[in-house]
Amino acid sequence: IIKTIEEHPDSFGAWFNLGSVKYFFGDYRGAQAAWLYATDISPLQARSLMNLGDLYWNLFKDYERAEWAYLTALERQDASIDRTRAYRDLASLYRFSYTQKKNSALDVLHTGIESLDDNTELLALAGMWAWEDGMLAEAAGFYEQFLAKNPSHEQARKDLNQIRAQMKNK
Repeated sequence: IIKTIEEHPDSFGAWFNLGSVKYFFGDYRGAQAAWLYATDISPLQARSLMNLGDLYWNLFKDYERAEWAYLTALERQDASIDRTRAYRDLASLYRFSYTQKKNSALDVLHTGIESLDDNTELLALAGMWAWEDGMLAEAAGFYEQFLAKNPSHEQARKDLNQIRAQMKNK
């Protein structure tokens, strides 16, 4: 990797890989520096930003930087990243860690659901979270959308029936 960087100092792949090796061996600040540099030299890619989001969120507990990384990754429209994961991770960051923004978690899932063709994972998660939060009508809506795409999913059907029963009892 070092040889490649010496020969091609603007190689996104080499800097990205260097960050991954540093991360693997516990040099998290080194990984951060490599991934930030990779992000700078390749402004259209988002893979290093996804890694930075995870690093900032789970290891550094720097939720503002994690938010920046995930939002920037989503803005870049990089087809090589798992956009479902990006929306899920940002929403989870808000819901479970960045408590000042907890109320934004479902909004992030809404955005992901609207922008992705394959949004079943986000629909399921939004339905579950809305149900947990007592937002029964919204939960039912997410479950209905999920079941429209996955009509044979029995657990989702049972959950929807349970939500509807709760709605009737209110």
